[in-house]
Amino acid sequence: MRIAKCVAIIATAACKQSRDTNDAAWIDPSPHRTEELRVNGIRLQYLAWGDHGDPVLSVHGSGDSPHYFDDIAPALAANHRIYAPARRGHGQSQVPSAPFSLDDLTDDLIGLLDTLHLEKVTLIGFSF
Repeated sequence: MRIAKCVAIIATAACKQSRDTNDAAWIDPSPHRTEELRVNGIRLQYLAWGDHGDPVLSVHGSGDSPHYFDDIAPALAANHRIYAPARRGHGQSQVPSAPFSLDDLTDDLIGLLDTLHLEKVTLIGFSF
């Protein structure tokens, strides 16, 4: 699976600012599943909405979390399967001890797609 095969859509207008998921008072209202898997030697958490339809990969920006998509993902989940990984060093995903590069982040996404057996996805993302 190569990212070049994915269709890119830039969608930020429908999403609200990221929530502070470390805030003890925060309650997660979005109807998703929380899953984890290991790719490229690290543990990645991802959120998933929907059980049928074409898959959508939603990638948050630097300093955000997959909860950035809490508002838009349920609306898309009526006809799609939405996957939103917490990038390495973000959310509940593992923080590697060594520095990592943009290539590492890309390899993580490819590893996630391969592990979930997703050959073709619509990509929603922003930031670098």
